[in-house]
Amino acid sequence: KIQYLNDNREFNLAVDIAGEILQKILNETSNEKIAQTIKDLVVRMSKMGHMNVCVCSFSEKADLLSQWRGYSKGMAGYCLGFRSDAIEAIGLSNAFVLKKCIYDPEQQRTEIKNVLEELIKKHMLDDDRIPSNIEPKGLSSFFTPFVKDVDRSLSMLFPLIKDASFKEECEWRLIYQDSGAAM
Repeated sequence: KIQYLNDNREFNLAVDIAGEILQKILNETSNEKIAQTIKDLVVRMSKMGHMNVCVCSFSEKADLLSQWRGYSKGMAGYCLGFRSDAIEAIGLSNAFVLKKCIYDPEQQRTEIKNVLEELIKKHMLDDDRIPSNIEPKGLSSFFTPFVKDVDRSLSMLFPLIKDASFKEECEWRLIYQDSGAAM
């Protein structure tokens, strides 16, 4: 589960970057529908820490001293090698995707911004995102197609965002998000 990895800031780094991007877009817009969509995104992101997003991490590096020091805790350990095509095939057949982690802050911002802009654009065109029989109180109180899109999109990107200080690990992750566990 992403919330229990060694670096507890991992998922939060992506949330922080997304928050900065959304705040900038909010400051630059006068469109009330865009502003409401951004506010809905912020509310949804605040609940993402409770989602069941699971990862399995792999390194491109077969024998990296920092990995031994960091993960074997001075004791004996094992380095297992896997074929990436086999991992990817097994992952896909079990609803996991294999993706390379993103360490470059500029690339992180670009990837997150692209996903957020796509979510905003998609839901700006969707007049049915709040059912007519429910008084609008923001999208945080019920599970709509918008919430599903946000959860699916961000839960597949956010686990890939890692602090640049971990770049040496050259990490890839199998990512699974339990869509039934949305909060």
